[in-house]
Amino acid sequence: MSTTGAAEILMNQRTSFNDLRYLGDTDLSERYLMNAKDYVPSFATRWFLSDTVYAYNYLGGSMLDRDYPMAADTDGTVAYSWTNDLPDDWEDQLVETPEFERTTIFIDPAKDADSKWNVGLMDDTTVEQIKYELRTKNAPVIIVYNHYLYWHSDIIVGYDDSVETDGCPMVTSSLSHFTQEGHDEYVTRIEDHMQELGGCTNMGVFYVRDSIYEGEDEEPTYNYGGPYPFTAKYSKRIFERSYNWVKFLSNHAYTIHRAESNLDNDTDGYTIWEDCNDYDQMINPGVSEVLGNGIDDDCDDQVDEWTIPASSIVSAYGSSSLTISNAMNGLTLLLLPVGAIILLRISRRSK
Repeated sequence: MSTTGAAEILMNQRTSFNDLRYLGDTDLSERYLMNAKDYVPSFATRWFLSDTVYAYNYLGGSMLDRDYPMAADTDGTVAYSWTNDLPDDWEDQLVETPEFERTTIFIDPAKDADSKWNVGLMDDTTVEQIKYELRTKNAPVIIVYNHYLYWHSDIIVGYDDSVETDGCPMVTSSLSHFTQEGHDEYVTRIEDHMQELGGCTNMGVFYVRDSIYEGEDEEPTYNYGGPYPFTAKYSKRIFERSYNWVKFLSNHAYTIHRAESNLDNDTDGYTIWEDCNDYDQMINPGVSEVLGNGIDDDCDDQVDEWTIPASSIVSAYGSSSLTISNAMNGLTLLLLPVGAIILLRISRRSK
């Protein structure tokens, strides 16, 4: 479900919030991706915990949620959604999706059947890599983690280093639950990892989308399909999780973004990998730097707001003590940066 959510985020990045519609033309079916994997060869999605998004590329699109909603089971869960009830003409109902790519941040080194429950793997370096991906790709990051002995995945959409977290209550409660359920191996891994990292940190949160937590009363009601239909509120839109959640409970982290060839949001001919502001056509490596505007216009990692040092101003008489306001018959400027543009304002003093 997180993969579907990430795809929807990317498809709606330029859509006004007021134009977004539940069950609209970009509200993709989560259940479709759960079932359509049966028609995707293994070479297209080699590792299911990180490569599911490639199913969209292989199949050419997605069904919409209004045409193929999530399905409820007798116990009120969505387990029935894994049952493949795709209609015979499902391929004719696909809406086109962009070509997606995923960038790996962290994959459980074991990469086995137990990977989706593994814990005590990531560190501050991983946290910084996640933040870097959010900034540079402007795309969601997927986290797979052990949620009280259920493997689960969330979507990270932002972060804030300045938020206090009061330690790591989710990690602490997970340790208690693991102990109660007899999974001492997870307790040992987390506690050993805590010792390695010097314990939990008290600052910094990720902003997360998660399907587990039901939304507030003002959220619309979702109608589940299947043989045992029921209704529930849409999930809570955004909540906070501390960086400790990633370091101690997570096992996979990766970015889902548009394929590199399509990553040119402002259509100026430079991809997001080359463009330092991919939402402004006047900023890219092909433009000239505009001095004095406080912006790195040409993406050379320099804001060219330089001033000319007095030692580099020399008149025709060889004096280095002159300033720009002095009267002079000639001017030589030294030690200028490559590509500098010289602007001279010349005034004539009346006699």
